[in-house]
Amino acid sequence: MSDQKDRLGEKLQQRGRVEENKWARQHEEEIIARLREKYTKPIKCPVCGETLDPRAAIGLGGMACPMQHGAWLQLNTLEALRARLANAAAGHHESLGEKLSEAAEEVVAHLRKIHPKEIHCPDCGAQLAPRAAVAFGSGGLGGMACPNLHGAWVDRLDLEKIRTRLDAVAGTPAR
Repeated sequence: MSDQKDRLGEKLQQRGRVEENKWARQHEEEIIARLREKYTKPIKCPVCGETLDPRAAIGLGGMACPMQHGAWLQLNTLEALRARLANAAAGHHESLGEKLSEAAEEVVAHLRKIHPKEIHCPDCGAQLAPRAAVAFGSGGLGGMACPNLHGAWVDRLDLEKIRTRLDAVAGTPAR
């Protein structure tokens, strides 16, 4: 009898995972459709000039470089990411090895060095300015932000740091 219970419980768990994966795929398709609708004109990567593609990852969407140089993230995406990083930092009590006290000036100087040419906001055309992230759990992260708060260009290395921090909290092995 207990063997049948175990198999039934296992089947219910599998069914739950299938439903969750189905929901996640639909959610990501909706995110991509909204991005395609909003950005009808092509947005170019500031590093290589390739046209950015709409992508969804970790339940968030952005326009990503096909050569993996970075991504343009809208303000609502940045806010959701900030909240996730803050939760990750609070949940791990800074055990992820990050230096929260890393000087914002260092991050900004690094961004200026790696982006010597101007980058413009795809929404309003304003020149992006380097900014360090200020949320708890986002020490050392930064991006080229729109002064009109439309979003920011986030480089590949910062995207990888974000993924590593979120994976560490979720208990997922690093990629």
